[in-house]
Amino acid sequence: PHESLYGDDLVGMALNRVEQDNVADKIAELRRQDPDLTIVAFLHWGRNYLRVTKRQRLLARTLIGAGASLIIGHGAHTIQSIERIGSGVVVYSLGNFVFNSPGRFGLFGADPFGFVARLLVRSANGRSSVLRLHPILTNNLLTTYKPRPVSPQDIAAIGAKYGNGLSGIRIVAHRGFIELTLPSIESRATTRIGYDASDRRFRLARE
Repeated sequence: PHESLYGDDLVGMALNRVEQDNVADKIAELRRQDPDLTIVAFLHWGRNYLRVTKRQRLLARTLIGAGASLIIGHGAHTIQSIERIGSGVVVYSLGNFVFNSPGRFGLFGADPFGFVARLLVRSANGRSSVLRLHPILTNNLLTTYKPRPVSPQDIAAIGAKYGNGLSGIRIVAHRGFIELTLPSIESRATTRIGYDASDRRFRLARE
């Protein structure tokens, strides 16, 4: 199991400058030790129900630049944009899944959706790995606390909005997912890096 990076402030960022440099250094060290390693960062960040912040983008560029393969974020309670940075991919927020609160989507004008993420890591046989994002409706005022899949029309609209202009994206609305090609990821080994807020330490888990 891996630890997550939990934020504890209202500005939606848990890392100060020293800590950002620390985790970037750890990623860079792992990348130097094994250039083929897959490094997935799970970050709890972002402002509730709002768009991606400049600080999120800055940290994403720092971690991808250090050698992270994929960043999957959560914490904003709504989905946020998807971006390619060099050879890395950033999903800034998965939104909610099961969340014991009515939600404030209407108050903030936020889209009432979340993503269920599935990473399909291919063996080194020439096939690309893919990340599949399955959109779900997560507004508990509409679902009575039972998240459910959205319509193909909603999937098409979500893909167009949050992956607009993104290379290697495929919207498979009739099958319920948005797919991104991740050519740099192989199945040899995966390392996840996260942050334990209880003792302010970074944790690594290698599979």
